[in-house]
Amino acid sequence: MLSFIRGLLSIGHWTKSAQGQKGTLVMEHEDYRRLIQLEARVHRMEAMMQALLVRLGIDPAEVTPQEEPQEARAIRAVLLSGDKIKAIKLYRELYGVGLREAKEAVDAMEGSLRG
Repeated sequence: MLSFIRGLLSIGHWTKSAQGQKGTLVMEHEDYRRLIQLEARVHRMEAMMQALLVRLGIDPAEVTPQEEPQEARAIRAVLLSGDKIKAIKLYRELYGVGLREAKEAVDAMEGSLRG
């Protein structure tokens, strides 16, 4: 799925055809870029919810689905290896967000690992 999305994000490099087609492809590019940003926001909200559950004394495992997205597993693995900067870079690459958003999301993920 990520390779498909990355391919769509690079669509601007090979849209040298008719103007009508280019407009359609650019719109799709913006749609997928927005989709990635929204996915990042959902991940941050999930991390905040987990932090709230822990603070309220509720075991997040009881209310959290057991299957973790492949992207989150990859970021978590890098984080567990001790390379937080690489985890932030990977988060930014996968979800197309800014440095601040990626750092906040990785910090929340790191907090859930400690908790």
